[in-house]
Amino acid sequence: MFLVVVMFALQAMALSTTDFESNNYIQAWGRLKLVTTPNSGGNKVQLADKNGNAVQLRGWSTHTHSSVAFFDNKNDFEGMKRLGANVVRLTCYIASEKSIDATVWNDQKVWLQNAITWNNELGLYVIVDYHVLNPGNPNDYLIGANDSIVYEKAETFFADISTFVKENNYNHVLYEICNEPNTKSDGNGGEINVTWQDIKEYADVILPIIAENDPNAVVIIGTPSWSFHLEDANRDRFEHETLQIMYTFHFYACSHTTLSNTNGHFSDTILCSIPVFATEWNNTNNTGRGECPASTIADTFLARCNYGQNQRISWTAWSWSEVVDEQGEPRTSSTWKNGTSPDGSDYTVENLSPTGLMIYEELQQNHINYDGLNEVKSTVSATFSIYPNPTKDGNFQVTLPTGETALLTVENLQGQTVYSTTIVNGVAFINAKLTEGIYLVSICMKNSAKTQKLVVK
Repeated sequence: MFLVVVMFALQAMALSTTDFESNNYIQAWGRLKLVTTPNSGGNKVQLADKNGNAVQLRGWSTHTHSSVAFFDNKNDFEGMKRLGANVVRLTCYIASEKSIDATVWNDQKVWLQNAITWNNELGLYVIVDYHVLNPGNPNDYLIGANDSIVYEKAETFFADISTFVKENNYNHVLYEICNEPNTKSDGNGGEINVTWQDIKEYADVILPIIAENDPNAVVIIGTPSWSFHLEDANRDRFEHETLQIMYTFHFYACSHTTLSNTNGHFSDTILCSIPVFATEWNNTNNTGRGECPASTIADTFLARCNYGQNQRISWTAWSWSEVVDEQGEPRTSSTWKNGTSPDGSDYTVENLSPTGLMIYEELQQNHINYDGLNEVKSTVSATFSIYPNPTKDGNFQVTLPTGETALLTVENLQGQTVYSTTIVNGVAFINAKLTEGIYLVSICMKNSAKTQKLVVK
């Protein structure tokens, strides 16, 4: 009898790569955490299950609960799961150019709590998205700031939601504390960019509130310039005793038209160092409108998410909706064709928009098990030498005393990757053609990483 019970339990934990409706991802993976990988240089960059096995969350973001057609009821989450999703991003527009009064917010809060419960019943993880957009400075959402706009302040929002999670003993909730930090007032009637320091000041207020109620939760922190500048977070990372801190990256193929190692925003060096969650992406431009002629850019983005040597990037696509623009035409970023009913009866492959079909086909690919990304339990110190340093012409030699293979990248002081190569057998002769200045040379080995300064005269 005992053996039968054990076999039944193991069967219940198994995940199908074809029959998604039968999967309970929460039961199989439990409380998620961050772990190291063989290529992360000892940094905890990989989202993993309760046992330290790498996982990749993939699914959709809701558009907004205040849409005319909601597309965010339980039948919608059932539809997402049926099409292959294991996570849902629950988008809460807390403020906008118009004030959101208490009645509207209370309606959102009831929906949000219901959605958390529905997805727990379905076995899907959720991201609670506090949708900072306009105002673009997350500090404007704190108590005592920008009181001319009425909305649920960030401290109250995260206290309420994390308390709800605690009271129900949920372990499937991730928190995205500021969607897209962008611009702030310069005090003279103009605007300037929100800095990483601004975001850190905001996060320093919010993180303790979440930790009090949900101490081991995964928390995703937005990055500057509409969550595009990961390099800022990489230079000045958060450390927390229990919370699992990740960083937001948003990618729209027709607006972010470069995604190579020379574009420091999503480079191998960054993905070797900090854990990243792409909570918005699509093959459109960042307005969600217009056709995109360069779908191969989206393919490049997905390839890095799925097959990167340092970490597998989890993502939610924007957006699960049939949202039309001012002319009555559907946005190309919407998953469903114009006229699809939000009651779930039309949620078939035939009714998917071109974007929706692309996301659906990606979700059909098996990216559940990552045997090559097991957690590294011990690390060694990386050492390497640069000669000559300073160098007059930008040419230099790098030597690893261990003779190992490593990823080498060179960044300028603006965080842009200007050169990248692989060191084989411990030695590399670099002809990077660098101009005069100071650079950061980084290596990422199997179990360790290190950075040194290089001076070019």
